[in-house]
Amino acid sequence: MRLVTKALRFSVLMILLPFAHLDAWMSHKHTKDKIHHRVQFWSKLGLKILNKPLIVVNQERTQDLSHTLVVCNHQGLIDPLPIMVAMKSPMSFVSKMENRKIIAIGEWGKAIDIIYFDRDTLEGNVRMLRECTQQLKAGGNVLIFPEGTRSKSDTMNAFKSKAFGIVKMAKANVLPLSLSHAYDPFDSKINEKITIHVHPLIPYEDIKSLSVEEMSQTIYDIIEKDIQPTTFK
Repeated sequence: MRLVTKALRFSVLMILLPFAHLDAWMSHKHTKDKIHHRVQFWSKLGLKILNKPLIVVNQERTQDLSHTLVVCNHQGLIDPLPIMVAMKSPMSFVSKMENRKIIAIGEWGKAIDIIYFDRDTLEGNVRMLRECTQQLKAGGNVLIFPEGTRSKSDTMNAFKSKAFGIVKMAKANVLPLSLSHAYDPFDSKINEKITIHVHPLIPYEDIKSLSVEEMSQTIYDIIEKDIQPTTFK
């Protein structure tokens, strides 16, 4: 039965992708707030189809953000869905280049100015850092996953500290998020709802004296302490 349910949910998601793609294409002319609202609609629908309820702790901290680097641990494939639902402020994020070719995801990427990068080349990483800095300096918000790859568990991978050079270059604020129970969207045995704990905003002035290594470790510790262990049915 679980295999049937998993296959059915996957099939429904595949059927909806062309409609999400069309909505993204039609949304390019809208304001950032309206585009964010549509992204939230599709993200909520995706979570509903996957039967993954979401709890957001301190969601009010995501309201009226600007010039902010949002930093989250990276558990699984669907991490951007609950994060987009949780965020009350429009936001872009960093994604690997391969996702640009995926139907709907690529088109929504254009709408919200996703920053794609080739993580295997120095040029790709430099371009990513430059584009993140530009968006933040212009007052935007950008999400990054400093682990660089999915942990697929409750245990975080080490952060790539060089990513925090973005904070220095853009003089950006930082909003840490702790994401729990999201690493396998098709595992019906996970007993808890996906949970996002929104930590207090860290103004740039409070961390500007730290090195990127110190900044990375400080934010890692903040995020790690509120990742909740998963139990199974």
